[in-house]
Amino acid sequence: MNIFKSILTICAMAFYVSSSIAAPPSSPSPEKLLAYEVKRIAGDDTISTIAGKNKGSEFLDSLYSNELWLRDLLDSGPVRNPERVLSFLHRVWLDDKGFTADAVDRSMATACGLALGSNTRLDPDWMWERYLYFRDSWDDGFLNECYGELATWERRYLARGPQYASYSTAEAMRYLRDRISLPRAQYVGACWQAPYRGHNCFGDSVQGPQYYRPFRGSFSCDPEMAIKVGGVCGALSNLGTAAAIANGIPATSMGEPGHCAYAVQVRPQTWQPAYSLSWKRGMHNWLYRPTWQSLLLTQEAFKKPQLVKKSNDLVRLAHWYEAQGNTRAAEGKLREAVNVHPVHYGAWVQWAEFGQRQDLPAMWWKRYGMEVMKTLAQEHEEPAWALLSKYAYSNVLPRLKDNQRALFFAQYMESFDDFGDGRWNIEGAWNWMLKHLSSARVKEMFKLRLTHISIPKASIGSAVLAWMKQQCGDNEKAWLDFQEWLVNDLAKQGEGKNVDAVIRQLGRTSLPAAAERGDLASYQTIGKLCSSLYEPMPTDGIEPFTGELLTEGGAIRISGIGQRYDSPERHWGVLNMHGGSLHTNSTETPWIEVRLGNFGQLNGLVIQNRKGGFMWRANGARVLASTDGKSWEQIGKLEGSKLFYRIDLTDEKPRAGYIRIERDGHCMHFARILAYGKRLN
Repeated sequence: MNIFKSILTICAMAFYVSSSIAAPPSSPSPEKLLAYEVKRIAGDDTISTIAGKNKGSEFLDSLYSNELWLRDLLDSGPVRNPERVLSFLHRVWLDDKGFTADAVDRSMATACGLALGSNTRLDPDWMWERYLYFRDSWDDGFLNECYGELATWERRYLARGPQYASYSTAEAMRYLRDRISLPRAQYVGACWQAPYRGHNCFGDSVQGPQYYRPFRGSFSCDPEMAIKVGGVCGALSNLGTAAAIANGIPATSMGEPGHCAYAVQVRPQTWQPAYSLSWKRGMHNWLYRPTWQSLLLTQEAFKKPQLVKKSNDLVRLAHWYEAQGNTRAAEGKLREAVNVHPVHYGAWVQWAEFGQRQDLPAMWWKRYGMEVMKTLAQEHEEPAWALLSKYAYSNVLPRLKDNQRALFFAQYMESFDDFGDGRWNIEGAWNWMLKHLSSARVKEMFKLRLTHISIPKASIGSAVLAWMKQQCGDNEKAWLDFQEWLVNDLAKQGEGKNVDAVIRQLGRTSLPAAAERGDLASYQTIGKLCSSLYEPMPTDGIEPFTGELLTEGGAIRISGIGQRYDSPERHWGVLNMHGGSLHTNSTETPWIEVRLGNFGQLNGLVIQNRKGGFMWRANGARVLASTDGKSWEQIGKLEGSKLFYRIDLTDEKPRAGYIRIERDGHCMHFARILAYGKRLN
């Protein structure tokens, strides 16, 4: 039976090749292919509809003959709902005749059309007002100077606006443009123009319908109302996003678990999260997929616009060959498009969709998957997983047995060494893999294989350990059995001989890696596991401030982590009442950075020194706070040689998501760093 299936597969591949042996006709030039691609994407009915509008045929001729405009349209990410896109561009062409001669206006108009196509809920009149706003504000010199240098794909973020459309009407943008004018990088703090308030002045909760109702009609726009009345994370993040966009700076709001954040392009080719609590981010505006990693990959691809252009030219040529029936030449050009620019996600998608249209056999899809692993997954494993799960696996798995599926999954995990573009929901990928294995025995073997592959990779090792703890659930025996297996597995690799030794080693490698990645969930799982290695410290002498313990659930990074006096496996206890220890190195300016478990307004800090004759080393240390981990403000100083330092901040109540302690010339060592205050998320 297997031989018969193999013969059928080979025959199918042979038919696929033989169907395209004929010599291809002479292909059109890249310039002619641009017009061809517009017609192909739009389809005959849409082209006929546009041609039937007022001067529609003249508009289409103008578009087809303008290579720069066509490249704005076709080389700036996916073109969705082309009728909406072309209808909007036709409107601009009618009402703003000269815009095609101005590169900035042409790019912005095209971006508005593309954004309108990407979100069918947006109103064309609303988008028209946005185009006029950006055109006129730029002409009048009111926008950030970066606006003139943006590519069309970046302008799509300006065109779409934040999640709350009312924060980005033309009227709202004029208000924000005139009220909030900052250096480009400082828009990550623009959200704090509005006060964080869970209840309005009448005592109405922000979670209810009455919070803003008394103030409707009293302000010129919703952003002004948020600034004057207040709000919580949703209002603040949309305000920060809208403020950046109103000044011509790309930004997007983002959803996080129980929270709303945003991101700003703080300088060319660099995006920075703002008011962010978690790596679990869902983008409210995107080109290909709504993930942070997809945004970073898109930015990476467009760092080299000429390669995007070359790759897309090859994709367009492939579409032309396919239409001529020459599928062999078509696939060759698609493969070439990927090889020319391997980080161009759109080319990978086009190649996969070709495979779907041609209904290619499992052998072809397996080769496609292996190419994704080899070429893309090494540095961009999250977008690679999206391609594998949506295309390759879905076409291969039905033909594979359980053990073969597990092997294919393991090959993906072996294709990369770390989180390339930051922490992502790799646990979701592992759960997906388990779901597609039917045998309980194969599932258990796969989980162990997955652990074996992942544990040596510090950041991923912390994630897989936390995931395995979750898999065991309340089954303590299963968790103990897993630990015993892990000890034996690591012992074979020379990594430890007993459970405590293994936990200690994991703490020394995985805790710092989780902290570096901002992976608070894994940090907490590993930290709690490591806390079994050392006894809780006495709490005598601690005088807490009012409010919640904001450091609980956070993470620590220090200079010189893991050097001979430091024990990273004990860091977790420093941030809570358990107590622990840390010891920096003695560089010119040693530092300790705490990422709080929650954003908050600080009421005070309690810092416990290490007992002994070297408590004087803390004297003169500066204490700083930050909302983004980038810009710091000093909020206190450690004076004298003490066991406990208390920094009272009840008057200032600074906002913070991060705390930093630094000093010049000497190392520092502490047993507890406790921050108290009111949560702002």
